[in-house]
Amino acid sequence: MPFDFPCWRTVYDFFRRWRTCDYVLELHERLRRTARERTGRNSEPSAGIIDSQSVDASETSAGTVADTTAARHVTGANATS
Repeated sequence: MPFDFPCWRTVYDFFRRWRTCDYVLELHERLRRTARERTGRNSEPSAGIIDSQSVDASETSAGTVADTTAARHVTGANATS
């Protein structure tokens, strides 16, 4: 902790109380809105973009991926079919 901060336990106690009362979330939301407004944007986003390639592949079971790969080799199919 920086030398001009109180004891770490005091700082942590404040953080813990703020987190319990959702003050940390509220602070984050206010900072996000302010940053968006300062850049000339609407304070609330109006749309979202989901990129299918950014989805984690680990959500599919490893057995399914292995079975698919094995099936390609057995049937002689290539990657383009």
